[in-house]
This record gives sequence, structure tokens and C-alpha cells, in this order.
Amino acid sequence: MLAMMAVTFVACSGDDPEMNDPRILITPAEIVVDVEKLAELKIDVTVVADEELTLVEAYIRHSALATPLPVRKVTEFDKGVKTWEGSFGFADLPADLMTIALVEGNMTFWVEAKTATTSSEKSAPITIEEIEKETDLTNPSQFVIGHPAHGTTLKYAMGIEYDQNPTTTTARFITRDRSNSFVMLTETEYNAIETVEGLARVFDAAETKTDRFTVNHPFTTPQHLIVKDGTTIRLVKMTALQFVPGENKATFVEQH
Repeated sequence: MLAMMAVTFVACSGDDPEMNDPRILITPAEIVVDVEKLAELKIDVTVVADEELTLVEAYIRHSALATPLPVRKVTEFDKGVKTWEGSFGFADLPADLMTIALVEGNMTFWVEAKTATTSSEKSAPITIEEIEKETDLTNPSQFVIGHPAHGTTLKYAMGIEYDQNPTTTTARFITRDRSNSFVMLTETEYNAIETVEGLARVFDAAETKTDRFTVNHPFTTPQHLIVKDGTTIRLVKMTALQFVPGENKATFVEQH
């Protein structure tokens, strides 16, 4: 899984923009964007002057860099223009912004505006706030259990025990430790789980936990479940069931 981060732009509390000319407004003053939604990042800038504008420039400064990183520079305005409005998306920012952000130091988003006789600046600190990366599940691994145990096929594995065949067309499986350690899933719920942390959240939030489940033979529909096996939580899919006297066996794949 990708690492997840957030980008925060917070307007500085410096000089009152109403006392400066040109007056610069950065909107919104505070914004948080998930790294997976950086394409939605939008910073709006409004500049209002008492005279004709001659320059509006946006750039990023980092305390570890000697020179600012350019974002946008506007020097051509229609005659008499005293107001400028513009938007800055993530695509407008330096391509290596996320890399730069990992360098220790302070990073700020700046806007500078000028007329023939006045100038002003406004900045917004940029903070990259790291959020803990979740851990991908292991690759699927197959295991087989049988009833009764035979050859190299054990009666139990990965927290699941092949209990018995209550009828000639059903097989019953129970938790190895006899506790309510199974959470049955739909195929959609099963496919939605991708991380160790996500797996644990689904197990913990489940309102119904059981110590057994039964499947029919002939086996036509895979079974999906979560198994708490001691301290390990496993995502399990039953893929096959064989009914042969003395050599009944069930095939599963698991991830954890």
C-alpha cells in the first residue's frame, strides 16, 4: 500500500493584509489534503491594489534551500488592472515538492505582489504530516486439512479444524481453540481487505463471531472468513472440498 500523508497549508498571522498594498488573500487559510487526493488540492489567491498591478508571483521557500522554487509569475496585465485572481493546484507546484518536504526545515508558500510604487508579500507555512503506513497482507498461501487426518494431511491448521461430516453432503469446521474466532465474510467484504490493520479492524468490529461453519458437498461456492489463530489474524478463503471415505479434505488459502 501506498504511504499516506497529509499536506497542510495554514495562512500566516503576519501583518494585517488590510494595512498593505497590494492586499493579498490566500484562500482557504487552512487546508488539509490526503496524499491520495493531491490532485484535488486548490489554493486560491486574490490580489487587490490601489494602483495598477505590475507583478504577481508565487513561489515556495524551504529553509534548507538557498533559492525559492518558482510556482507562477505574472508580469503582463491589461491596462488599469488593479485586481488579480488565480488558483494553484498540486500540478502547479514543483514536481519534487513531496521530496523536498522530507528535508528537515521549514517550508512556506509565498505570494508577492507589486505596483509601480508599492509591494507586499503574504505566506502560508506548508506542513507535511506523515500518517502511519499500513502493512500489506502476505501473498496467499495454500493449506489443506482433512477428516480424518491422513498421510501428510493434518486435521487442523491455521486455526481451523476439520471437525466432521454431519451428513453425507455436509462438512463442519470449527475453531481449533473452540472459541468464537471466526468472522464469516461475503466475497465483497473479503476482497476489500488489503492490509493487516484493515483485517484487524474488520475482525474487531464484527458483531457476530462464531466457532464453526458448515459447507455443502458438492462444493460450488467458496467460503470467505477471518480466523483469529492465537495472536495472528488470518484472512481465509476455502476453495475446494473433497469427499472421499477416509480421505476427506478441504483446501484453503490464507493471508495474514
